[in-house]
Amino acid sequence: MVYRPTTTAYNYGRPPVISQSGHSEFSVKYHELRRLLLQRAIISRLQSVPANPATSSLQGLVRLNHRLNWDALLELVANSSVVRESPVCMEQLDARGPAGGQDFGWIAYRTRVPSGGTQLNVSGTMRDRAQLFVDGQLVDTVYNSRLSPFSVTTTLDPSRARSNGSASAASVLEIVVENTGRSSFGLLDEQRKGFEGLAMVDGKPVRSRWEHYSIDFSDAFVTAVSHSKAWIPTGRPLTSIQRQPTVYRGHFKVRQVKDTYVDMSRWRKGLVVVNGFVLGRYWNVGPQQSLYVPSPILMHGSNEILVFELERTVKAAVKFVAGSSWDRHKHRG
Repeated sequence: MVYRPTTTAYNYGRPPVISQSGHSEFSVKYHELRRLLLQRAIISRLQSVPANPATSSLQGLVRLNHRLNWDALLELVANSSVVRESPVCMEQLDARGPAGGQDFGWIAYRTRVPSGGTQLNVSGTMRDRAQLFVDGQLVDTVYNSRLSPFSVTTTLDPSRARSNGSASAASVLEIVVENTGRSSFGLLDEQRKGFEGLAMVDGKPVRSRWEHYSIDFSDAFVTAVSHSKAWIPTGRPLTSIQRQPTVYRGHFKVRQVKDTYVDMSRWRKGLVVVNGFVLGRYWNVGPQQSLYVPSPILMHGSNEILVFELERTVKAAVKFVAGSSWDRHKHRG
């Protein structure tokens, strides 16, 4: 089986029956569907088609002048983190209320790797996309679209995290796993997301406990991010070296409240939130390069945008445009 994720926008068929904003002017499918409903007596008559809603762009770039670094982000959910002897999938977390478990989003695993070793191997079951970091440095990114066995091997560098001068200091291993979605047809069982397995150093299992952090972008999580006291200036110019996942924040003013789109073509992979509303995920592999911003979530005056970037950006800014943006790229580095 091969998992092929769909776009955030539900109107990914080209042309769509109707756009997210309600535009239908160029859609033959839309009018054919109306006639089919009439022929099958599902509707009694054809209503007049409403005028297409107005969309707008915002002048200039919106700079995201503050960022929330990875450690600060995890600190927001530290009180609800789960510690286990071995890593478990997000659905098996039991410290999240009566229902238990995590359904969507990202889950971060953290453990300590003893010093003195030269080779680290992490293996097991992982779904769907993992980023591995040792002492804050990216080791590998794995997208497991074929549900293959998961295994990553890297050489440990004793000089990476020895700022305290202690030869016995342990390295920190972090695995950030993204749940990219579940199949709604075919094999529906056991679609668990996250990581289950073990870490080994020079062939010996790591005995340290595993911390689990839920990054689900629920309403409570988004509110905690927005109100965090740990925001720092983004700074310019940004480095092109990949850092750990980071949240960027900016503000923009709206004079006329209309539907719009945020162009994410200059970013790599992540999620966008406007005024506490999760717009959806973006990925530079395409084809979707913009996210729809419905007017009801906007307000006159100041508005907030958060961008959770998993990889890196060299220009922390976005642009709001009047139409959606699609391309035919299947992969870009």
